[in-house]
Amino acid sequence: MPLPVIANTVRVAVRGTCPSGQRWVNVLHCRTTTTPPTALEIGSLDGQVSKLYLGPGFTGGSQLLGSCPAAVTLDDITYTPLDGTSASIVYAKTGVGTGGATDSLPSQSAAGVKFNTGLRGRSKRGRVYLPPFVEGASDLAGRIPAATVNSILAQWDGFRLALPPLNWNHVVASYKLILATSVTTYGVDRNYHVQRRRRD
Repeated sequence: MPLPVIANTVRVAVRGTCPSGQRWVNVLHCRTTTTPPTALEIGSLDGQVSKLYLGPGFTGGSQLLGSCPAAVTLDDITYTPLDGTSASIVYAKTGVGTGGATDSLPSQSAAGVKFNTGLRGRSKRGRVYLPPFVEGASDLAGRIPAATVNSILAQWDGFRLALPPLNWNHVVASYKLILATSVTTYGVDRNYHVQRRRRD
């Protein structure tokens, strides 16, 4: 199915590998506030997406791979302008989790991050599932600690606030309605979610 045409919007696919060899992929969307994105502007966006996942942390946050084992990798980030014609730009990465060389949770166990726009409807919200954390990142009840949740939220919020000075916004793109809506807040559930496609 071809991607839709949504003005000034770029599909960002962050891709890596779990310790089991299963692939993890996070897809988000960003929109330029001035002109259709150039390669230079996409390069500046890549700097912020890389910082989001690999650090250094935004104020109050820490890199999203910070609770992942060293066996979790970030392999590449692909930027696809949703203009119907432009080719994707792929940046190879060599990032790894910095949670230590300890046992990983199953590949299908994932912290879920919600993207909220302040508007109702499924087309106005989004979600990604982070790669698996180390077992020691959970609390005694097997949940994500509140401090970790706060760090993840701060990292995403720092990412959101860093984009407008570069003429970008983090958005939720609706392929059904052919529109993009700016993200205003984020949410993280303390319970792990299950990503069946990543099952060990």
